[in-house]
Amino acid sequence: MVKYQIFYWKHIPSQMKVFEEGKRPASRQMPSSFQTEITRTAMALGITGTDDYLSQWQWTSLLEREGTAEDVADALVRELLQNAVDQNKA
Repeated sequence: MVKYQIFYWKHIPSQMKVFEEGKRPASRQMPSSFQTEITRTAMALGITGTDDYLSQWQWTSLLEREGTAEDVADALVRELLQNAVDQNKA
């Protein structure tokens, strides 16, 4: 069992870290299109000040999942990408 956290700007995922006991954390960043969406959303909401922008970032609490850190990190990226595709279809 590994533990992981996802880093979000508002509701948009940006990166994740997965912790496996005795190993270095595995981390992944979402594709650059997610950072583009973060920037677009911030501008649309009028969030242009550094403090306002930075205050929108948050880590999830530690969650648990079966698998190795590398496998879970890869799976999280795939799942978050699929969620974004599904939301765009709705």
